[in-house]
Amino acid sequence: MVYRTDDIKTSLTESDTSGSTWSQGLTIQDFNKQLFLSLEKQNDNISFVYKESLRAVKEIFSNLQYFQEDSSLITIQCIHGNPERTIAKLKQDNNIILPIISVVQTGSEEDDKRRRPRQMVLRKKVWSESRQRAFRIVGLAPKAVTLLYDVNVWTKYKSDLDQISEQIHLKFHPSIRVVTSFNKETQGFLAQETDQSSVDVGDKEDRILRRSYSFKLLSYIPTPQFLVTSTGKLESFNTEAELTKLITEV
Repeated sequence: MVYRTDDIKTSLTESDTSGSTWSQGLTIQDFNKQLFLSLEKQNDNISFVYKESLRAVKEIFSNLQYFQEDSSLITIQCIHGNPERTIAKLKQDNNIILPIISVVQTGSEEDDKRRRPRQMVLRKKVWSESRQRAFRIVGLAPKAVTLLYDVNVWTKYKSDLDQISEQIHLKFHPSIRVVTSFNKETQGFLAQETDQSSVDVGDKEDRILRRSYSFKLLSYIPTPQFLVTSTGKLESFNTEAELTKLITEV
């Protein structure tokens, strides 16, 4: 996990799993062995990075607007759902106002270009201003993955579709910064734009236009982190609040 607190300052270094020493009387090989054993025993290392990333991507497309014929500016609703679910809602609910944008995660894939060549140990020094002392946090480097999304724009009129498309493209130069609690510099890219033509939604008077955008997020899955005690042993943290409490308590 990645821990957050306004009270701490961190510095990061990396090392591979061989050579050097960690501290007096403890070789890096022994320390890494202890780390790997601790990781095997860790059974609550789910970070929910997928869930939070989806929420962040949805937020990117939640502030788009369009001009109506009377020149009034209207904010467009952004929802989570695959195209089939969105079409079903459009058929069932006559109160849904178009245009509307839907976002869905379609999968994830290994990122070979950002993948570590070997197991890397991440050493983090944490300084507490309140306690005037440093703490050592260690863990394996996070796993690089690319998260894949489809962003669908649904409108009645081509002019509205073009207004929204223009705003979407202007967000990327060529990437967009996606902020989560895990990483404030995650980069997202538009991969492909597809015109899905019109969609039949049953008894509605007009057919609906749909345009799809493939979106890639260059993310990382965080690994569990451990506090190195004064004796060289490792203590695990289950939540961000635990580290924050340790650092800020007087």
